[in-house]
Amino acid sequence: MSATWLTTEDVSEDAVVVRVNGGLSDYRGTELWSDLEWALERAEGRLVVADLLGVTGFDIYALDSLAQVARASRRRHLDFCALMRPASALEQYAFSCELDRLLPIYYSLSNALAGIPEPGHRIVMASRALG
Repeated sequence: MSATWLTTEDVSEDAVVVRVNGGLSDYRGTELWSDLEWALERAEGRLVVADLLGVTGFDIYALDSLAQVARASRRRHLDFCALMRPASALEQYAFSCELDRLLPIYYSLSNALAGIPEPGHRIVMASRALG
């Protein structure tokens, strides 16, 4: 289903991870959106994690795709979060666009799975936290 720069895998009973390696430019936001939507559909109540730790570049379409998927997951009461490198350009743009108001941003998969917020980050309520 995924391109070589984009992979989806079940990492546990609790999570599906969509990993991005390389650039998220050249209108790859559409492919990202498609894979994330597919992961949300198959997650069946599990957390969906957009692992963006391997992103080397991005454009506004990638951020827009993340925002669209975050809004859709909220409407459907599904859990969705993102992993980003601390102090990366991607994280800085995500904060400046207030993407962190739509989805939790973590620095590690273990923190995402545990729901442990990163120091200084906004706490975004996910449906799993609400019980």
